[in-house]
Amino acid sequence: MDAPYTGGFQPGGRIFAIDGDQTIASPCGPPHIYNPLPGDSVPSVYPIILLDRSIDPPDYVSVDVGTGFNVQDFAASQAAICIEQEFQVAEAFHTPLPLNTLYDPAWSVGWGNNYVDLGNCFLVEEGPLQGIGGGLVRFVRKFASLPPNRNEFESHNATFPALNDGSDSPRFGFSRVANSRLFYEYFVYDNLNLLPGIELYPAGKRINTGVNGPDVMRYICFEEFKGFKPVADAVVKNNLLDPDQPLQDDDGSGNVTTPSYSTYASWQYTSEIVAEASSFNRYMGNIFVRKTRFVLAQ
Repeated sequence: MDAPYTGGFQPGGRIFAIDGDQTIASPCGPPHIYNPLPGDSVPSVYPIILLDRSIDPPDYVSVDVGTGFNVQDFAASQAAICIEQEFQVAEAFHTPLPLNTLYDPAWSVGWGNNYVDLGNCFLVEEGPLQGIGGGLVRFVRKFASLPPNRNEFESHNATFPALNDGSDSPRFGFSRVANSRLFYEYFVYDNLNLLPGIELYPAGKRINTGVNGPDVMRYICFEEFKGFKPVADAVVKNNLLDPDQPLQDDDGSGNVTTPSYSTYASWQYTSEIVAEASSFNRYMGNIFVRKTRFVLAQ
């Protein structure tokens, strides 16, 4: 059959090679490649302050850009792409692909993309079947790459803690409209282990509960910055400071808040604190996005 998309040609030849008896789902049109995210990311160079409950006793830690907890430097959001492509097969031989199945670059012969490797994209959606006669059906498959980290900036009414430097004039807690950074990180849920090329969480962006543990989803989000009372196990017991109770150093009796005044003072205007606890939502398919709002400590 000497017509586009109907088969009979070798890859790299006319258009596509499609099996003649239609027992294997094959493209019947070119891939439609697009960018699902707006613009390019804006970088941030500030370390971030996170509550680490894995240490004993739990405490706040400073994490530099590009290290630990999946906190990595920004990347251009235009590196994220989606592919939508129509496929055709004999209805009796149609078998849906599992989510996370990798895209076959042979399906895009003639429509290569030098900016993003199409072979790194994986299935996020398979559309409904449409009968076209002759026992054949068509359907659309959607593939996506795992987006890199990205940042957005906007104003936010942030709350900052009271501080006691040991003088007679402690600072009261206050709220102020400040510039905030929304940090987006993307993870793929991969319990079928179809994407071994992506490193596992926490070092990488792949979640497999058979490897990470079934409760990994409970601990993947960052907690909002809070002050804890100067008592033993305050963080474990969630003994929060009252709104105007200040962060303080050891008053001579072993009583010190978490974090201490001196520690927080060392972060002021040099590090970011979590202004809102992270949200964790589905982006598409088995890809999830963690969104965290940061503000510069004041």
